[in-house]
Amino acid sequence: MANITIKKLDDRVLDRLRAQAKKRKTSLNSHLKDILASTVGMKPGLTAHSDLTGIAGSWTEKEWNEFSRNTREFGQVDPKLWR
Repeated sequence: MANITIKKLDDRVLDRLRAQAKKRKTSLNSHLKDILASTVGMKPGLTAHSDLTGIAGSWTEKEWNEFSRNTREFGQVDPKLWR
């Protein structure tokens, strides 16, 4: 296992990371390791996405069906609006 040093980390970033770790009831070190692992796609959990895969992939079948039913009309084009 390697060790990493982060130089000149903004105090506000550290404060937020500490607060997140406390909320998760874990150490700052464990929280940072989880963030790093998930960022490179090695661990589920805290992954930042630029799309909806993190949300859509975690839905139950019931939630997916409800979402699909409620958004079905978004795929329809009103010809009157596209003249």
